[in-house]
Amino acid sequence: MNNLRKGSQKKDIERNGLKVSLHENSSFRIKERILPVLFGEMLPEKAILKSQQEAAKAELFIVLGSSLRVSPANYFPLDAKENGAKLVIVNMERTDFDHLADMVINNRFISEVLQELL
Repeated sequence: MNNLRKGSQKKDIERNGLKVSLHENSSFRIKERILPVLFGEMLPEKAILKSQQEAAKAELFIVLGSSLRVSPANYFPLDAKENGAKLVIVNMERTDFDHLADMVINNRFISEVLQELL
């Protein structure tokens, strides 16, 4: 979604060769509801398919606070990356997918990282 107006202010953030531009009039939205899923419980097939479709369309895929060890959700960042998205992983510990990411931020609180973007 792009809500840029002529003359809008832009803040560029660049780290490790990855550049992200935030615009004052940009709007972001969560595309899916968050559904509670208990450990060992299967995700609804419709939610998995929708997530795969959205990941494949992403330009930037940010993983926040996940070990990326639980399937099938750990494949969504890969779907995005294979379709040209930049991949950013923010997690306290390293993940098995860090080598695929364009940017990895470890040993930091998510709230701390997100506040830097504002």
